[in-house]
Amino acid sequence: MNMGLVPYVPDESVDLYKKTDGWNIFEYIYPISEFRGGIDGINGVYTDGTLTIKEKGDGYLLESPRCIDNVTGYDVSGRYIYSNDIDSKTMNISKSSLVTPFTVLRVRYKDGTNETIKLKP
Repeated sequence: MNMGLVPYVPDESVDLYKKTDGWNIFEYIYPISEFRGGIDGINGVYTDGTLTIKEKGDGYLLESPRCIDNVTGYDVSGRYIYSNDIDSKTMNISKSSLVTPFTVLRVRYKDGTNETIKLKP
């Protein structure tokens, strides 16, 4: 039972993950080098009907019909990287502010709800 999840793991460890109990339940396990960001994995473009993320040159453009209050970034270990107060429906994020293999962003809206996304530098 993999619940439709697709894990991305360190490139050199793909075969090990495929053979390891608990991980071998996944039909597909991909190397992190193939991760392209977003829910559909297409060039860092993501949309869920609320938040839209577009790859734009050396960065990403976040757009939402709701007002974004704050965006906080974390590395893959969960360590805090930065926090930006926004108070806008759009935000530009420079790829140079992101860490490899990807940065986890918590987007907090003015209405108190949150959304979590991953972006690759």
